[in-house]
Amino acid sequence: MKKTPMIVKLHGGAGNQLFQLAFALWLRLQTGDEVRLDEWLIDIPGQGIRRNCVLEECAASSLLLPPKNSQWFWNILRGSRLVPPKAAAAVRAVLGINLINERELSSYDRQIVNEIGRGRQNIFLGYWQNHRYAGEVRAELLELLDWKITPADACFPSLEHISREQDAVSLHIRRGDYMKLASAPVLGTAYYERAIRAVLERLAAQGSGGRSGPRPVTFFVFSDDLAWCRENVPPLVGSVNDPRFNVSLVFVEGNDSQASHKDLCLMRNCGHHILANSTFSWWGAWSNPRTEKVVIAPYPWMPDRKPVPGLFPGDWITVESGF
Repeated sequence: MKKTPMIVKLHGGAGNQLFQLAFALWLRLQTGDEVRLDEWLIDIPGQGIRRNCVLEECAASSLLLPPKNSQWFWNILRGSRLVPPKAAAAVRAVLGINLINERELSSYDRQIVNEIGRGRQNIFLGYWQNHRYAGEVRAELLELLDWKITPADACFPSLEHISREQDAVSLHIRRGDYMKLASAPVLGTAYYERAIRAVLERLAAQGSGGRSGPRPVTFFVFSDDLAWCRENVPPLVGSVNDPRFNVSLVFVEGNDSQASHKDLCLMRNCGHHILANSTFSWWGAWSNPRTEKVVIAPYPWMPDRKPVPGLFPGDWITVESGF
């Protein structure tokens, strides 16, 4: 008798979806069972933020289930204001559904597989933002994320420019949707100044490689608010006056939210990375295969200052976020 595939729910933006994909591959590795991804929760009417499924644009699309659920059905399964938890659990029991929630944010939970119910429909819900899940399936994961930028794409000149640079640094600034949140988890310019100084210090420590004169470094700025960046980033970079480097700036254009995977392609082709507190730029840095890359990340990650112990690989550098 064929086993029912386990299901990992996709939700959130591109970065969250990639963590959920990594977890699904990790589950398959641990159990040997088939795992599929359900994209229905990505873009629910009334949420106020439109999202698309970046996995539809790459080989990982083979793992996607066709959308079939509805809002009321999911509310019954999970529970809501109108459906008490006990009632939801009773419905799941009748339907043979085992809902498995992530137990701790950013944790690596090998014991989660013990929650799997044999002979039942196992559905996993969580963010799974731990680098070890992704690291243990890295080769397979990168093979599935086979996005390409072609000469027909508006961002192709940016890819060519990045490829020409000796030290290309992606610098991600996220403002758009974050500005709408009550917690306002937007990083200030002080973080980016610290991050720029940190990446330059690490590059200086790598040595000049026999070159003479200032070392050229180009920061490629990725943002959902380029108007703000054009006004605020140049004086910020100018304040980091380091004679060891010849620093230049490029503001990356051409990709909207429906083509966010193109920005991920551009980011991973950069040599080094300055992250926003966003899993989007996390993936741009993580998917870069270079062993000598410098990655700067903010910590604490969010204003609530909750720990995220498993989010960053050990060789990434954290600097004070200012939260």
